[in-house]
Amino acid sequence: MGLRSGILMGGILLVTIAGTLLGMYLYGLNMQRVSPGALIIGLGILADNAIVVVDGTLVRVQKDEDTATAAKAVVAQTRWPLLGGTIVGFLAFSPIGFSPDNTGEYAGSLFWTISIALLFSWLVAVWLPPYFCTLLLKPTEATAKPENIILRWYRGLLTLAIRRRYVTVLVVVALFASSILGFSMVPAGFFPGSTRAQFIVDYSLAEGTDIQTTEADVLQIADHVRTLDGVTGANTVIGVGHARFMLTYAAADASAAYSQILIDVEKYKRIDTLRANIQQWIDARYPNANAKVSKFAPGPGGVAKIEARFFGPDPSVLRPVRTRQGYHGGRGRHWYSGRLGQSQTHPAPGDRHRKRAPPGPDAGRDFKRILQPSGGHPDRRLSQGRRAAPHHNAPR
Repeated sequence: MGLRSGILMGGILLVTIAGTLLGMYLYGLNMQRVSPGALIIGLGILADNAIVVVDGTLVRVQKDEDTATAAKAVVAQTRWPLLGGTIVGFLAFSPIGFSPDNTGEYAGSLFWTISIALLFSWLVAVWLPPYFCTLLLKPTEATAKPENIILRWYRGLLTLAIRRRYVTVLVVVALFASSILGFSMVPAGFFPGSTRAQFIVDYSLAEGTDIQTTEADVLQIADHVRTLDGVTGANTVIGVGHARFMLTYAAADASAAYSQILIDVEKYKRIDTLRANIQQWIDARYPNANAKVSKFAPGPGGVAKIEARFFGPDPSVLRPVRTRQGYHGGRGRHWYSGRLGQSQTHPAPGDRHRKRAPPGPDAGRDFKRILQPSGGHPDRRLSQGRRAAPHHNAPR
């Protein structure tokens, strides 16, 4: 298309991105992990509308047609087909944007960012290129230019591929197979580690523990944490998790035996060392407690690395199985009710998800007998009831 056409396309792309950022600001979309990814996905699509207009105008200009007349004719001919293609393009991402579950909450900005970008790219394509084409594209006499070495090399490679078409097809199939094999080696958890300069301590005692006992323990832990080098602050809540302050964080259910500490550090690179020290200190001084020191997860799957679930009608049989296997159950899991034995987690080195303390003498009594007549899985109905009803011990 030439140098002038390339400059024109680059300027139009910059205007499109700037307009997209303005639209995101007006719509209330922040620059986080998903929205810049949406811009990267849409980057190859943003210039397509303008390319169609500029290329169509250039072809007409090279046929000695007036630039302004050519630009108007191309825009009039292509604007509605381009709008239809643009709408189809962002509608492909609509299931993400309108998803009512965690997918829509976490990645919903992907759809809205791409929608704003593509619609603005169409608006720019029918607005700016006609004017700038009249400034930069002038009719010139067509002259044959000699091919450079890169073009000659590419022409020779293309000619060879056509002549040896069977070999070409085999090479393409082999590359496709190798890509599938290589993709199987990509780790399933593709979210990078969090760089947030905070981490949390989840502390649990046996169900039925008085909240004052939980408070006394966690305040001692918080006082120790504040003395560590690199820690700038520690915020403690008793009886429930912190209020939700980021998308990937989910607060724990209310429980008098549970507390949480939110720890601020100077640099996130020191979190791994502090985690190990705090975990070791708590395990040594509070052997009857279940504590987990963990970083925030930037995406799904941050609760545990491996999970196993044991089923059975008799909790007295499931408890020895848990002990023999050395599994550790996650905080907030349902324990013994109906056919669900308990949800367990195998601890990864340095990232353990420890078992919750056994329930107290009155915890979990006759849940199946009480809840089963009303229908539904007893564990699910119990969890819903805990979320709906206020707890007797208000969080502090």
